[in-house]
Amino acid sequence: MSTPERTRDGALAARMLGALTQGLLRVPRWSLAAGVLLAVLCAVLAGWRLGYHTDRLDLLNPRSAYNQRWLAYLEEFGREDDAIVVFQSGDRRALLAAIDQTAAALAASPESFHGILSRIEVAPLRRKALHYLSAQDLQRVTQGLEQAGPIITGDWARLALASQLRDWTQQASQLAAAPDSPLVAAAYERLSLHLQCLLAALQAALDGHDASAGPAVPLLSDLPAHPLNQLAGDHDGHLLIDNGRTGLLLVRLRKSDEQRLVQGTAAIRRLREVLAGQRPLHPNVHIGLTGLPILEYDEMETSQYDMGAASLISLLGVAV
Repeated sequence: MSTPERTRDGALAARMLGALTQGLLRVPRWSLAAGVLLAVLCAVLAGWRLGYHTDRLDLLNPRSAYNQRWLAYLEEFGREDDAIVVFQSGDRRALLAAIDQTAAALAASPESFHGILSRIEVAPLRRKALHYLSAQDLQRVTQGLEQAGPIITGDWARLALASQLRDWTQQASQLAAAPDSPLVAAAYERLSLHLQCLLAALQAALDGHDASAGPAVPLLSDLPAHPLNQLAGDHDGHLLIDNGRTGLLLVRLRKSDEQRLVQGTAAIRRLREVLAGQRPLHPNVHIGLTGLPILEYDEMETSQYDMGAASLISLLGVAV
């Protein structure tokens, strides 16, 4: 835009503003009343509709396909994030005691905390372990149960050494008749394991022990070890990492201050009070706190403090 055009536009805007000002000055009372009315309406509208959007999800574009999947996930499993209490110690017994006592202390404040998770109940998971096996492993389980069927129905003679030897000889003959089968290697490995049990029983008989009371055939022992078997171990389902030197406790905070810029303030302060009370009780355990709610709280607290300090310094600078 050239200089003459900018000059004409400026002059037009100046004439319009001048005409509006002259019109308002002709009716000063009505102009003042209209201004007060607009100010009141703006204040009422701000008090009714204006609010803080403190959730980080408000920054996401709701029309994005990725964000829609993420929002659907949150609707299904909840929007709350866990605060994580971290315990570190070289003493396993002291570590577990600190976790249990801290969980009990947090459970005593249901107005501030919920969803406390300090250990995993392994038994319900183990009852569903078959869901995690492959089709091949399930087939081997079925074969083992078929072999154990007569024993389960009361035919204890199948556990005798002669009976076991006859069955394994028959299996070896079947494998020799089909050497090209892809399952031959696994079957030979299973048969070798069974024969080791037989040799142990024969050794027991030679040593003068009751051979019939020897080790039974581990029908399912050739299945690979599953991670579910390692969940509890010797720490009773506690959430341990770093070879048992670090323990975790997850807790969710009750937020009663949704409109505050910093949410969960009361619960986070209460959580830190509980941890401060637990540290002297467990001097050999380092107890720390992390998690997304804690990081957001600390960030907002620091930002508010810095903004307040900067505003005060600015006011002092202007005053001077």
